[in-house]
Amino acid sequence: MKEVFKPTIKLDKKKIYTRIRVREDSPIYDTIDELYEKYVENIEDRIEFQVIYSVKPNEFNFDISDVDNCEKVVFCYATIGNPLNDDIVKLFDDKNYLEGYLLNEVANDIVMEATNQLYSYLKKRMKEMGYFLTKRYSPGECTFEMEYQKPIMEELEKDFDVNGELTESFMINPEKSTLYIYGADKNIPELEVDFDCSTCQSHNCPFRREGI
Repeated sequence: MKEVFKPTIKLDKKKIYTRIRVREDSPIYDTIDELYEKYVENIEDRIEFQVIYSVKPNEFNFDISDVDNCEKVVFCYATIGNPLNDDIVKLFDDKNYLEGYLLNEVANDIVMEATNQLYSYLKKRMKEMGYFLTKRYSPGECTFEMEYQKPIMEELEKDFDVNGELTESFMINPEKSTLYIYGADKNIPELEVDFDCSTCQSHNCPFRREGI
């Protein structure tokens, strides 16, 4: 099973401002708010979504027992393409650091929300077939080595013309992109969320869920 998923752009301004540590009583709040509204007004024109997934029989070894013991593996990729990232790079090159910092967080939020929407869709589709999903595993997070970006990308390239490529150090170009997998099986518990921050050692991660 494979499919191109069509996400929608949904921004959470409150979370973005929290990540960049801007509060309503901050002296730069009004400036940030004006810039935010300026950039999000036509942001859909700068987004080139590709969100894809492929479900395959598990003939792989990712050195993650949670996934390796499952009947199937779900390979996923999400990107917003180059235009918005090019805008961010130009802002920093032009020394417009505040605008670049803000737009970078907006781009991160768009990618995160796209993966959240895909998870909700996948969870429903797989459940209809009697399967449940493990948590999400993305190379470079926790103990999942970056080298696994390559086999994930290779499996997706068998099914799609992927809008992205890996560098020699396994980073993704376009930058605002992510590769990840789920295990899928009929004999695992159903999860409410696809990532448990309590199991991650990145305690300073700006995306860490509150209370963890």
